[in-house]
Amino acid sequence: MIADQGELDETIVDEMDLDDEEYKTFVEGRDGRLFENEDTIPQDWGNFGMDELTVNDGHDSNWVYNQMEITSGQLFHDKKHLQHAVKKWSFLEKKPFKVVVSNPTTYDVKCLAPGCPWRVHGYLPKAESNFVASIVVGHSCKLSETVVKHRNMTAEFVATVLYGEIVKKTSISPFQIMLAISNRYSYEISYDMAWRAKQKALEWRFGSYKDSYHHLPHLLALLQSRNPGTIIDIDDYQNANGDRVLRRAFWSFGCMIQAFKHCRPVLSVDSTFLTGIYKGQMLTCIGVDANNKLVLFAFAFVESENAESWLWFLSLIKRAVVCERPNVCVLHDRHKGILSAMKKL
Repeated sequence: MIADQGELDETIVDEMDLDDEEYKTFVEGRDGRLFENEDTIPQDWGNFGMDELTVNDGHDSNWVYNQMEITSGQLFHDKKHLQHAVKKWSFLEKKPFKVVVSNPTTYDVKCLAPGCPWRVHGYLPKAESNFVASIVVGHSCKLSETVVKHRNMTAEFVATVLYGEIVKKTSISPFQIMLAISNRYSYEISYDMAWRAKQKALEWRFGSYKDSYHHLPHLLALLQSRNPGTIIDIDDYQNANGDRVLRRAFWSFGCMIQAFKHCRPVLSVDSTFLTGIYKGQMLTCIGVDANNKLVLFAFAFVESENAESWLWFLSLIKRAVVCERPNVCVLHDRHKGILSAMKKL
């Protein structure tokens, strides 16, 4: 094997040997003058303890001081982080508090017990982005009885502390949330609070129902652009405030339309209820292929199951799916809206 061509040059080899000698001299600390062009490096810079390092997993407030209590001068990313830390401390002490001042730049709370000096005052300094806990005074009051409910326990706090569990298991029940809070903080919360906490956590992760309906036309347009041959249709109206309101949405993927050409000339239409905040009906159209397997052809969201909505849906199926294919049989449950629409078609 031929060595690197540079190693055959005696001048380069001598320079490399000199560099090695200078490095050894520097490490041994015998002569620092060899590096007059370098900045002096303190010897203790390379000595640090790993025990002081902590990992911020995002579940606790920023700048954690390895304790539940808030200390004077502690920094918080924003006002919400300060509020969250105050509540956690209050739950640990099992002593409720009242909010004295709460605005975008100041947050001040005091203990509810008469004469107790407990107080936390935080503010946002000018030209700064982090909240500072400037005044922190401890409790002098004593617990007179066992507390099972806390006035400062809110659905938002429950959603924050159990966010990971709720998002990981979206089917978690309110009873499981109630049990988790009881085990973690020894407090009882109502079923209603647990339910609202779950909805808040899911909304933070997946968005609200309103946002979903707002983005539906954009989503369908994107699906149409990425799936050749896809047919979509949006029916909306203008309300008294001048806003466009979604009334109906139809879509049939191009692959579904092509599949019907090779399926039996039989379609089955039906509807089901929407169970979200915004009520309505979902209309479906399915068929059967040569292997007796169900094939989905079209879907639609409508305001209700009536003659007008069924006429709109079946007209789109005839135009997008059936096209010019003759003698297609339609199976249905003889709903009045379907019968009225079939007569008009």
